[in-house]
Amino acid sequence: MFTRRYKKILICAALLLLITAAVFSAASLSRKIDQDRQSLVENTIRNYAVQCYALEGFYPETLQYLEDNYTLELNRKQYVYHYRFIGSNMMPEISVFEKEK
Repeated sequence: MFTRRYKKILICAALLLLITAAVFSAASLSRKIDQDRQSLVENTIRNYAVQCYALEGFYPETLQYLEDNYTLELNRKQYVYHYRFIGSNMMPEISVFEKEK
């Protein structure tokens, strides 16, 4: 009788451990996906800036220029964008930060 109860407790503990590990793995994967998405958005903005430089001979002064002239669409509800114009012939500083959920 004692061994049967002990086996049930071990099985329940093992299942609880597996479920906990699965939840932590899912959370970790979700963070990784968010970081990758953020990086993709940053690279997309950078590519639009480079395209502008290649076509027009200057880097745009604002993100609004890229939105108006290069069909860049920004999700301002989800991200905060840092775009620092340095000069017409110098790559601007571009950073993207996810807002708190």
